Amino acid sequence: MFLLITFYSSVTVARFGGMSQQIKAEKISTPESGYLYLGTTDSYPIIDYDGNHEASGRPDFLYGPDTGPRVVEFYAPWCPHCKKMRPHYIAYAQRVTKLVNETAQGQEIKFYAISCVVHSMICKDYKIAGYPRIFAFLPGQQTPAIDLFPKMPHPFELMDKLGLYVDEDTKLRNNYVPESESLADRVVSLMIRGEMSHPRSKRDTFHDAVLSFNFSMRNLFTTHGPLPDDASKTLHQWLSFLRKAIPRQLVEIHRVIDSVLKDFDSAIKSEENMLAILDQFPKPLQSEWSKSCTKGQSEMGYTCGLWELFHIASIGIVEWNSNTREDRSKAVSAVDAGNVLRDFIAHFFGCDECRTNFLKAFDSCELDRCNRLRPTMITRDWNEFPLWLFEMHNAVNLRLMREQANEEKRTLTEEDERRTQWPTRLECPGCYNNTVASFIKEAVLQHLRIEYWPDDQITQEYRKRLGETLDGRQPHIIFSAIELFCGLLALALLLGYLLRKSLLRRRRNLNLKAN
Repeated sequence: MFLLITFYSSVTVARFGGMSQQIKAEKISTPESGYLYLGTTDSYPIIDYDGNHEASGRPDFLYGPDTGPRVVEFYAPWCPHCKKMRPHYIAYAQRVTKLVNETAQGQEIKFYAISCVVHSMICKDYKIAGYPRIFAFLPGQQTPAIDLFPKMPHPFELMDKLGLYVDEDTKLRNNYVPESESLADRVVSLMIRGEMSHPRSKRDTFHDAVLSFNFSMRNLFTTHGPLPDDASKTLHQWLSFLRKAIPRQLVEIHRVIDSVLKDFDSAIKSEENMLAILDQFPKPLQSEWSKSCTKGQSEMGYTCGLWELFHIASIGIVEWNSNTREDRSKAVSAVDAGNVLRDFIAHFFGCDECRTNFLKAFDSCELDRCNRLRPTMITRDWNEFPLWLFEMHNAVNLRLMREQANEEKRTLTEEDERRTQWPTRLECPGCYNNTVASFIKEAVLQHLRIEYWPDDQITQEYRKRLGETLDGRQPHIIFSAIELFCGLLALALLLGYLLRKSLLRRRRNLNLKAN
């Protein structure tokens, strides 16, 4: 369960005229839609550009000639690492601001943030292809001088590089050692699953996948002009793959794919051309990701829905291959499916650290990928693609939980690690080998089809085998609820009986005393 909590805090963030200024964050509010810092009171001294003051849509702190030293973060609010970076960027900005005011009086460094979802043209100007990106700018300069992510320099090191003078004695008194500190090491994604808080339905799964597909198509271009040749090739392969792998019931995806591929050469020439094609179709009636995806944090919907899209496609390509047995030339091997997915993430997934981690795992053959994803055209090998992706997703969740535990200086228990694995025993009791506490591959594959493919006779048969009901709850869970109710009822009756017996005994004793 997620709770909305209002925090109250008081922090020293700056010093003016030798006196500390106390900033009281009476309410840490939620940011405005499309932003991480704007509209909040806990983000001082970050200035999240909202575009209200420059008619040109080009902020003076990036494009103007009369600028001082400043630091700018380019982010996307859907990016989990940007979300996790937020408190660290604020803390770093506060630390630098405090030291500047204490040791370099009369000088200043300003800290800004740019939402690339809201201000995409600015981010294209600066060729922001991944998030987050943090740059420092010299006074009067419009091009970045220092890349601050993932290694954030010590405040004194930053001040030196931006031309703010601080004498060596002051540095020594502040225990300055010129060694960069890594912020990226402390950035942990919030993508760990939480389905128990927000139960998921198949309708939610398909809805979230459609929204994330549409969002990805509207954010393909990270620079002005056409897509580069390698990105264009990857996009064509990705859409051709999805055309085969996505169930026809998801018409919202298929009509976009068909239209873009039909006019592909024009679509890749500019973002305007691509959007003109996408805008032909009505927007979905429900434009928000489901609660089962967002877990109460709307900006997390995109990455969650993208995983759903990947899983749907992984099951779909097995279905496609099963229906092309008479013409093997139309089939897609497991290794080709994996490579298409890998290249899409490499070119079009904007979260830098997420992308790097996935590509590292893929290219280093983690989970025995190189032996499991084969070019052969037999059913057993097709099935390895959805199974490998399922294991990869669980491995990502486990890694993130371990990173978070390390950040919090605590040790994970076996139960903690079990919680990261999906499906749980409650969701799919038939998926587990009870003797060795491991997954049964065939059962997991059936469960994946139940979760990520439209209902049909095969799905119904799989549900019977795995002991699952149509709405996703297992019979033993229903029986457990009934047993719990009966147990509570029996307990209430027992307590009532004991209370009545106690009252009768007390009344009898009073009668004896009266006599």
